[in-house]
Amino acid sequence: NTGDSGASPAMVQRLGPATGWEDLRPILADGDGHLRFTDAGIVPGARYSYRLAYTSLGASQLSPEVWVDIPATIAFGVRGPSPNPARSQELCLGYSLAEAGPAQLSVFDIRGRRVIRREVGSTGSGLHTLRLADALTLTPGVYWEELVQGRQRSSARFVIVE
Repeated sequence: NTGDSGASPAMVQRLGPATGWEDLRPILADGDGHLRFTDAGIVPGARYSYRLAYTSLGASQLSPEVWVDIPATIAFGVRGPSPNPARSQELCLGYSLAEAGPAQLSVFDIRGRRVIRREVGSTGSGLHTLRLADALTLTPGVYWEELVQGRQRSSARFVIVE
């Protein structure tokens, strides 16, 4: 979080397995003061480091490096909600599909009743995050998300507070 949505752009830089540091693209903070970046130029099974180059008080600065290991293949399953515990208005469910095809992501309450269901197969294979606007209807308590695709099933528990 930058805390300053009026700041000048920062340059996203990447260090790849066979390259030196390279500039990817400038990035600005969103309305919440966060910097968000998706790198579409990665190779499965590789390891990358990212940092930001920016100017502060007239001097060039570099952020600390962040290393990311890219899986060689995408495995089916839920990654669990983020954050956990969460407030209902900020609930995002993470999941991954190994292949395209019909799939459902559901939320169940502690009694086993389905309270939310989404068709997610159209998102295709890969890692995904689903922000649930209708999670506002969830009362504080313990829930679980369940992902179903064909005969595969994966679930994770989470907590809603406030």
